[in-house]
Amino acid sequence: MINKMTLKVDHKEFKEIIRAYWKSKVSLFCIGRFGIGKSVVTKDTAKEIAKELKREFVEWNRLTEKEKLSIVRRLNERNATSK
Repeated sequence: MINKMTLKVDHKEFKEIIRAYWKSKVSLFCIGRFGIGKSVVTKDTAKEIAKELKREFVEWNRLTEKEKLSIVRRLNERNATSK
């Protein structure tokens, strides 16, 4: 069953929703008009979470193919050694 819910929220509320969905590991689908801040708030929230976890935020679509392959290789190596 798909749970459909429609909310109208401001940026602060949206940030709280993003965090709640991230913690629960549930996907969040957001739609809205152009230019209202969906991407900016999402990216800013992701950067904050990464900083709190002492991780680096990486914007995947801005990486070169070489950088992407390097990250995937490191993750695969890390996963292989943790088994």
